[in-house]
Amino acid sequence: MSSQLTAIVPVLDGSNYTQWANTAKAWLQSQGLWKVVSRWERPETVAEEKDDKGKVTNKEEIDDAVNLQNNWDDDNERAMGSIRLRLLPAVSQIVAGETTAKDMWQALEDAHTQKTLGNAYVEFQGLLGLSIPADNSPAPAIAKFKSHIERLAKFYVPIHPYLA
Repeated sequence: MSSQLTAIVPVLDGSNYTQWANTAKAWLQSQGLWKVVSRWERPETVAEEKDDKGKVTNKEEIDDAVNLQNNWDDDNERAMGSIRLRLLPAVSQIVAGETTAKDMWQALEDAHTQKTLGNAYVEFQGLLGLSIPADNSPAPAIAKFKSHIERLAKFYVPIHPYLA
């Protein structure tokens, strides 16, 4: 599994958040793990209900809840591991204290989409570092160029309309 992950999802280095996020989301979706990031909260514990003699009357409901929690825990751990494996060490510090894949994803998104001078600089550096390969299709480089331009526009960095 991880060899496919490393072949498909780029390492998030800070300058490629949009590409990384799109690919990482697709990877997590293909593995059935996106639900713990996007919508599935950890199931709650079910309290015991006892009859007059002290016998637990809802054991099946408790067991079902425990199974759901275990499944969620497993999916969450796999999603967290997949995310962590594709982060540079410096970027991984952003999510060091997070305990769920959902919180990790949100922390990464917040860190890379805030309108700060540093993030605008990273986008500008990414734009300046682009090159169109002579022996391959220019489409990926042009897509990267457009995505940098779009993100710079969100940071209120004016780009001449001729370039955009």
